[in-house]
Parts: sequence; structure tokens; C-alpha cells
Amino acid sequence: MTYEEKMEEYNKMWDRFYSFAKEYYLKHGNLDVKGDYTTEDGYNLSIWLRNQKQAFNKGKLSEDKISKLEEIGFSFEPNRLRMKWDDVYKLVEDYYNKHGNLNMPFNFKAENGFNLYTWLRTQKIAYQEGKMDPSRARKLALLGFDFNNVLESLWDERYNTAKKYYLINGSLKAPDSFMLDDKVSLNSWIKNQMSAFYLNKISNYRKEKLEEIGVSFQRRKSPIYTWEEVYELAKKYYQEHGNFNVPRNYVTEDGYTLGRWLNTQKSSYKYGKLSSNRVALLEEIGVSFDTVNTRNSWDNLFLKAKAYYEEYGNLMALTNYVTEDGFELGVWLNKQRIHYKKGSLSDKRAKKLQEIGFNFDKKESAWLRMYKLVLQYYKENGNILIPQDYVTKEGYHLGAWLSEQKKLYWQGKLRENKKQKLDEI
Repeated sequence: MTYEEKMEEYNKMWDRFYSFAKEYYLKHGNLDVKGDYTTEDGYNLSIWLRNQKQAFNKGKLSEDKISKLEEIGFSFEPNRLRMKWDDVYKLVEDYYNKHGNLNMPFNFKAENGFNLYTWLRTQKIAYQEGKMDPSRARKLALLGFDFNNVLESLWDERYNTAKKYYLINGSLKAPDSFMLDDKVSLNSWIKNQMSAFYLNKISNYRKEKLEEIGVSFQRRKSPIYTWEEVYELAKKYYQEHGNFNVPRNYVTEDGYTLGRWLNTQKSSYKYGKLSSNRVALLEEIGVSFDTVNTRNSWDNLFLKAKAYYEEYGNLMALTNYVTEDGFELGVWLNKQRIHYKKGSLSDKRAKKLQEIGFNFDKKESAWLRMYKLVLQYYKENGNILIPQDYVTKEGYHLGAWLSEQKKLYWQGKLRENKKQKLDEI
């Protein structure tokens, strides 16, 4: 799977979880999701929300995703203020009594820090999607709340500031110090929109709005530059950002894929093909080669497997399982089985994997996975009278599997150790 395919898969899963979070917010008026809460499809929403906060703190969450989460009341603050719907309504009512309307400034917060602007926007969404309690709608209507006038999103707010700059100056060429708000500069924001376009992650609505203020989305091939010319682009990036933590998908204003270039340099270094002079030049602008040989070392990847084991109590990850940071753990585990079968996996590594419950027999591992699901069903229901068409929340056809095991059992074709395990329940 290529990086682009992996990212596409990640974004699809992200959007799916986001829809769960949005539905929860519209139903409950908050995102105070309990740790054991799962959706009807069996997804743990609490863990996902916690992962978003961690990604944000590490600077790995895109601006678009941050905006979408903020639109449904998600707070990235360490200690998020939690309030019931009626309590928030009282704050809104106080605002109305004081100002005579609900025309709040963007991101307006009450004295206790609660974001009333975002809350009202989510109420509008709930109403328009038919998910608002009629009694709540009537209470808001009494304060003159307009359910048809769509409040501006964070993106629209930044766009309007950019548009004002464009109308005054005739272009979007701004100094790096010109900020759209307290989080992002105009130049950075425009670059983010360009990157989103090149990755096909920008809506036609936003694309057309940006073209109105002079942004050109003419798709260009990455220019052909000498190493020294690309280095100057890298140097410029370093001067603008103070570091060289370039995202892999980062594209310069003229369409050069700088992120991929950096990855190529690190690969060349790893295989001893990067000259000492170029290494020195790159280190001058903050490129670190210290992690090149260790980031993807076996021991580091083993730690990812161990983390999975500690969270789920097994290493039965599906082949398509990808960790939060994009590592294809399922594929890696399968490769360990192949190396073991070929005799190319050292005894030391094999022992480390076995210590955390890894089974080198793929068929045996798959059988044990299903067996544990049967055991879980038994603990929850007190029996194993599983319907033939029963499917677990993870998508396993447990009913059909158990029926097949029973058939093999009575035909005497089931291995003794498996018969014993089934007899135990």
C-alpha cells in the first residue's frame, strides 16, 4: 500500500468516526463520551476522541480536522469545561438579555470560558438535520435565534479575513507576520489550502471561494530542480517555520513536493548515498538524521506491537490494521510469520514476540481469535447458543464459524487441543 493509499484509508476512517462524534453531539449536546461507550457498529468513540487530542498536542492533526472537531463542540483544552444543555442555555439567555440579540462575535466565550458561539452553531446543525428536541427549539426561538442564517465556520472566518486583505492589497502576497487569527498566518493558511487541493481534499465550494480572491489551483507537475535549488526551498521553509519538520505531503507554492524530497534525502543517508557535504548542509537547517536508522528498527516496531498487546490483550490485529501514526502493524506482524517460517527471524526476536502472545501459526492464530470471541459471547450471554447468521461488532461471522467447528467436532476432524478448549465452555 502506497503512502497516498494509506492516507486515503486513514481519512475515510477518520470521517467515519467524525460522523459518529457529530451524531453523539447532536443527540446529547456535548462530547462527554464515557470510556466504555461504543457506537451501534461497535466502535469505541471515547478512545478515538482521546487520540484526536493527542494528535493535536503532537501537531499531527490537520487544520481542516481541527476546524471540523471544533464545529461540534470538541475542545482541545487540557481541562475541558463540561455543561448540560439547560445550563448553557442560561448563559445564552444572559447574553440575549444583555445585548438584545444573539449576534455573537466569532468564537465568543462566556465568562466561565465556555464557547457559546460554537454551541449555537451546533444547535443550528441539529435543528437543520431534524435532530433537535422541539422544546429546545422553542426555547431558542424565544431568544430570536435564527435557524436559517448559517453561522460562519472557522474556515469561513479565516477566508473573510484573507478576502479583506486581498481587496485592500490586490493580492495575497502578505508578510509572514500577517495573521488571520491567533493560530495561523495568511501565508500558512494559503499553503494549507494548496496542499489540500493537491491531495484532492478540498471542496468545490472552498475552491471557488479561493479562486475569487486570486488563488490559482492550476495543477502543475513538480518542477525539475537541481539539488542545490531544492535546498534553497528547504532553507526558506526552515527560515519561515524555525524547524524542518516537513509533512510528507507538503507542497511548495510552485508545486514542488518538498516533503517527499526530504524523505528521499533521509533514505539516501540511510543507505550511505548522501555526501557528507550535503549531510552538513541539511543539518544546518534542522534536518535530523539521528532517527533515520532507529525509527523503523525492529525493536521500535516491536514496541508498537507491544502497545497493541497492552491495549487489547492479544496480537490478533487484522492484516489491514494501521496504528494512529500510520504504521501498518497488521502487515508487519504477518511479515514476522513469513520470516519465522523461512528461518530468517532470530530466536531472540521470536521469543520477544511469543512473550506478548504472538502466534506464528497464522491459521492457529485465526482460530484462537474466533475462540476468544466465542468465549466473550459466553461470558456476556451465559451460553453459546449463537445464531447461524450472528456477526460480531468487529465483523466476524461467529455463528457460521461455531457451526463449522461443531460439524468438525462430531466428524472427529477437530484437533484434540481445540476440542478441549471448546469443551471448557
